[in-house]
Amino acid sequence: MNTNVTDRGDHSILQRVTHVTEALRTYERNSLHCAERVEGDPPSSGMPGDPIYVQALVSAFFCDLEHFASANDVDFAEAAVAGHDAYADEVAAARRYAMGDAVQLRHSPHRRGAISDIDDAHIDDPWYLVTVPGLPFVLCERAVALEPAPPFPAVQGMYRVAATVAQAEAELIDAKAHLRVGSPSPSWSQVYDRTLEALTGWGGCTAHELLTNLETQIHRRVQQLRSATPSEVHPARLAALDLADKPSCGTQAATPPKGTS
Repeated sequence: MNTNVTDRGDHSILQRVTHVTEALRTYERNSLHCAERVEGDPPSSGMPGDPIYVQALVSAFFCDLEHFASANDVDFAEAAVAGHDAYADEVAAARRYAMGDAVQLRHSPHRRGAISDIDDAHIDDPWYLVTVPGLPFVLCERAVALEPAPPFPAVQGMYRVAATVAQAEAELIDAKAHLRVGSPSPSWSQVYDRTLEALTGWGGCTAHELLTNLETQIHRRVQQLRSATPSEVHPARLAALDLADKPSCGTQAATPPKGTS
């Protein structure tokens, strides 16, 4: 039986697994082999080496456990769901994450983000800061609220491959800003579409949420681009400036030099 049930081998959980193993051996000895074994012979067992046998044993135990629940007016299905929920919480709480790890929120499984900082003041149960695309704030969660997520899919930017959420957001900001200032290159539109699709598809946010959250940075980038690029003067404005330098019709003629007739 595999007792490596958590990422860090939590001692209390391993101890409970040992207790359940002993209980199953007792159940196996008293229920499954009692009619087959000749008294005095050592009991044969497929535990812990045969997964198929162990699964059959656990199934038989659950069957009898449901009989026990029915006899004692206990809702077995409800108890099983509660037990599974407690198991999932314990497994999640035992996990440990590193900076940059991709995670998803257990209370909102469609939302994914990356670990941006770790508060390990309480090393047995640290807090994780999670940056989620489309959210205007950083989440602060314990491991019990998180679970591992697939890594962010790398996406081609304008001049590099964006391998992280932060890099993809930077590419999206740059592309959106270039489109706003009227960049003639169609490549910016392609970068915009690719990064927007990658971030919303992986992070679980809408395009509106993501762009709204990045609006301040997009506006700042637009200002940088406009200040770095000489502004084009409209042809009508050029014509007006040119006319201003010429004498207008009806102005007084210049006085001829002295001595001329």
